[in-house]
Amino acid sequence: MSSIAVIIRTYNEESVLGRTLDMVGRQKESDFTCIVVDSESTDQTVAIAAEFPGTHIETIPKATFSYGKSLNLGCRTAQQSGAHYFVFLSAHAVPVDNEWLTRIVEPMRRDDRVAGVYGRQVPMPEHMENPVVRALAAGAYRHCYPEVSHVTDEKHFFSNANAAIRNTRWQEVWFDEDLPFCEDLLWAKTMIGKGFRIGYQHEAKVYHSHAESYLEYFRRSCLEIEGALQVDPERYTRFGLQAFLRRTTLELRHYGSDVKNTRSVFGRHFDRFRLNVVRAWALHRVNRRAGW
Repeated sequence: MSSIAVIIRTYNEESVLGRTLDMVGRQKESDFTCIVVDSESTDQTVAIAAEFPGTHIETIPKATFSYGKSLNLGCRTAQQSGAHYFVFLSAHAVPVDNEWLTRIVEPMRRDDRVAGVYGRQVPMPEHMENPVVRALAAGAYRHCYPEVSHVTDEKHFFSNANAAIRNTRWQEVWFDEDLPFCEDLLWAKTMIGKGFRIGYQHEAKVYHSHAESYLEYFRRSCLEIEGALQVDPERYTRFGLQAFLRRTTLELRHYGSDVKNTRSVFGRHFDRFRLNVVRAWALHRVNRRAGW
């Protein structure tokens, strides 16, 4: 019987899964079991997972995959171990140190009202030459993952790429299996609506980023916004030039000087401007589809 179950979602992750599982195995917190939920990978992902002793592997059909289905399958499997806490990790989210697991569950051990906790994400160092990652590092990463921990019963941001929840709270509310994205935001919003709290642990840090092109970022943004519109539509208003310029100006004020690379300040600002254009166009396209 383990008090913690670490649930890792995978699909064709052979390039990084070994690194992730190695860091999970190095944690000071030893009372845990590891579950890999794979979506019919076609590379060596499953073989790599099988090399790590004690790792339990589940499979979900790729054709019916959703983040909610994958997580719920992992949670059902984890219940067999008697775990009190379910810890979620993307296969390409690598814990930074050996205290990550202890820190991600710490707020729930201190406070019974805390239903879930999400940890800090920072870009993979090797991805910092990618312009999308470089821009996100000074924008979304700083906004969503600040350097100060907190517990709240008001905001409901949450990311299952690096998070932990209580078994008892999951039994009350499973993850939505129909949302394309943002099942984590909906779950956190529901928990706060029930009177519970959500924690953020900046010291429970992982390396997590996608070295993608602007087109790939646009496609991912469309899916994220489609999910977010279903969770919190009032936060995603009709596309407007004024709102776009206001957001871009505010972000550029905080952008750049602490991102260490050889590009000029202007170049880094231009990265961020281009990223905001892509994100704004994704929002506009999704709103058009929705008839807004």
